[in-house]
Amino acid sequence: MWPNTYTFTKAIAESIIRKTAGDLPVAIVRPSQVSTSLKEPVCGWIDNVYGPNGAAVGLFAGLVKTGISHAETKLNIIPVDMVANCIIAAAFGATTRDHNETIPIYNYVSGPNTLTFQENTDVILERVLEVPSSQAIWYPWGIAFRSVFWYRVFAIFVHVIPGALLDIGFVIKGNSPMCLLDLKEICPLQALSSWILIAGKRK
Repeated sequence: MWPNTYTFTKAIAESIIRKTAGDLPVAIVRPSQVSTSLKEPVCGWIDNVYGPNGAAVGLFAGLVKTGISHAETKLNIIPVDMVANCIIAAAFGATTRDHNETIPIYNYVSGPNTLTFQENTDVILERVLEVPSSQAIWYPWGIAFRSVFWYRVFAIFVHVIPGALLDIGFVIKGNSPMCLLDLKEICPLQALSSWILIAGKRK
């Protein structure tokens, strides 16, 4: 059984590629969670705020206060420039392989020396205190829950209610409300990645 439509549709895409590739030089690259660049084009570059990037941005802004995870879950995060290099290498390998061979699949993941969820959160919070964001709306801190129920209860008090109060303040000042809209995007993304952050502890 697939944990969500995200992984299910990726599996469907791979199946279609394997069935229809024919003589095309094809390879499949499966990176783990992709994060900001290590070196190229510059250190820390990224073009989206999905996955671990969104969680980091939310913590930096003081917007995200809770999530669904186990503190000891090993985070399998790969820099985007290393993923790009892997794809280039896989493409080269695909052009040189015998087309009668099985389509190669590259699971590109981090090594054993990786941070846990709690260690990663501590590093982010330490850095944000050194270099605070000009867009921060609240003091940065966070608590993770393994229980979806308790996460939702706690989120009401640290996400929904403060977000609504801040939005009321924005409206009074003549600005557009934004906190609840941001949380409306963040919460589904947290739910999407929660199965990784919980299942990772069981491995």
